[in-house]
Amino acid sequence: MGLYQRADSPVWWYSFTVNGRRFRGSTGSNVKSTAKAIEAARRTEAAIATPITGRWRVSVLTGTYLKAHAGHLPSSATTTYQLANLNRLLGKDRFVADLSGADVIEYRARRRGEGVGNASINRELQVLRAAINYAHRHYGHPLPGIDWKGLFLKEPPGRTRFLSPEEYAALIEACDDELRLIVLIAVSTGLRRDNIESLTWSQINLEQGLAHVTVKGGEAHVVKLNSAVIGSLARTVPAQRQGAVFTEPNRRKRWEAARTAAGLDGNLRFHDLRHTFASWARLAGADIADVKEALAHSDISMTMRYAHITPATHRTAFDAVGELFAAGMSRELSRKTGSD
Repeated sequence: MGLYQRADSPVWWYSFTVNGRRFRGSTGSNVKSTAKAIEAARRTEAAIATPITGRWRVSVLTGTYLKAHAGHLPSSATTTYQLANLNRLLGKDRFVADLSGADVIEYRARRRGEGVGNASINRELQVLRAAINYAHRHYGHPLPGIDWKGLFLKEPPGRTRFLSPEEYAALIEACDDELRLIVLIAVSTGLRRDNIESLTWSQINLEQGLAHVTVKGGEAHVVKLNSAVIGSLARTVPAQRQGAVFTEPNRRKRWEAARTAAGLDGNLRFHDLRHTFASWARLAGADIADVKEALAHSDISMTMRYAHITPATHRTAFDAVGELFAAGMSRELSRKTGSD
């Protein structure tokens, strides 16, 4: 099939077969010439991929998963770190097919001994399971005898630190021009840091007020840009709207400097801007299902951390009945119930 476009995605996708195995996925680009180059690279990688002869070592599993799949996602830096830990503690020369639940339990214990929290350990185990399933699905590698049920650690309740309007105003005031726009996009769209910092002009449609990104799992996602974001982006003249949107270096150091200058506590993380978007959406009356869709969560349980936030504009059953009476419906309601 080669390159093709899906009705639900602005980017080009590829699908081809090499040596009897099918490869498919997103190029992450809506420019056909760029997509063709990415597809050609994928074909080359597929052609030289280590053939399955029955037994892969952990290093081959992690390397193939990173090169063929995870290395092209916005979260590649995090995944690379997680895969390095798996290589180090599982043993890069261990055969994947020989791994067991006991090996996973030992891995958990060693990571906890290094002071790593349960949530971070679970993310690493999820990457391990994803890599194993990827190898099985695309390369025919046999699955090891791991019963994943019960192997994931209990995590504390989701963290929901978010900015007050006053804190947000102070942070914006402390930011330089580029960082100010990054923060504005984060709070108004809920996009993750990697998605924002890697934005290219080809992903943005100022006329429609939309940005097209690829989120975790390689799924296409579209967010609406508000007038403040559109106005800020529009200051860049059309002739310069090429390549990366953000080019200034040392963004993390600049973030820390702005946070400190704004008088915000050290517990505030950039990811809390995503929490701020979701929390403000709830306070404005957005339904949990709407927040889930906006954040591109794969499971609504991830969104439920915001369920406890009571919308300021929430319309209760009492409000609904009260509005009926206020609208002169009391007589009609009485008639229907036979109370006249």
